[in-house]
Amino acid sequence: MVQMTLKQLLLTGDLTRMVKLVGRMHPADVAETLVEVPLENQVALVTALPAAMGALILREMALPDEAAI
Repeated sequence: MVQMTLKQLLLTGDLTRMVKLVGRMHPADVAETLVEVPLENQVALVTALPAAMGALILREMALPDEAAI
């Protein structure tokens, strides 16, 4: 359910709500959801997060997806 909410927020671009939601999620769950949305939405979220949180999420992604971001 939380991942579905994140996906909807990613698609609508609501960065404030995304950052709050991601703070309560496991990085692997965020990474799994990120690969389901366009790259521009992925980049927007990762750059809006604190660097440490973004790094944890990127570590959970497959190398090609991580490199794209």
